[in-house]
Amino acid sequence: LALIELQPGASLSHGLGLANRHSEWLVMHGSVTLDGIALDTLDHHGHAASSREPVLASAAGATIYLRDNGDEPSPAGTSRERQAQWENFAPGIRRRLLWQAGNACAYLARAQVGAAVPAHGHRNDEECLMIEGELFTGDILIREHEFQLAPAGFEHGLVQAATACVVYLRGDAELDI
Repeated sequence: LALIELQPGASLSHGLGLANRHSEWLVMHGSVTLDGIALDTLDHHGHAASSREPVLASAAGATIYLRDNGDEPSPAGTSRERQAQWENFAPGIRRRLLWQAGNACAYLARAQVGAAVPAHGHRNDEECLMIEGELFTGDILIREHEFQLAPAGFEHGLVQAATACVVYLRGDAELDI
């Protein structure tokens, strides 16, 4: 897992160690090209393993979340924000599913200040990356660009948005309430 910040005009074509590995990319801010595919803010791309390193570039600068999936195949294709379908998830929270495979998935959640998810457990590891804003998970405050892992079997207390926020989550397709 990595956050990559590209300055305007920067490119990256080696050093990521992703040759022959599957990966997922989420543009948190800005825009990039990944092996010639244009991606904008909140676009997600599942990248199949290739014998060469992917080429990442940004004309105007960007912040990208990279998840190295190793031998685990990445979800195929690109999910674009401009074509997104956000669904109601809980009062004050909307969710955009990026991919789902059985009882595992990845999604973006957009929450209004004060919106909450009740205490719940996890059947799968849950990765939580704050894209913008802040939220409390129990008494822990997660701020912009911070990451939290809730391992399988972990029980959350109340999760509540301290500000309006957007968060990336990868874990259970349904909450274990």
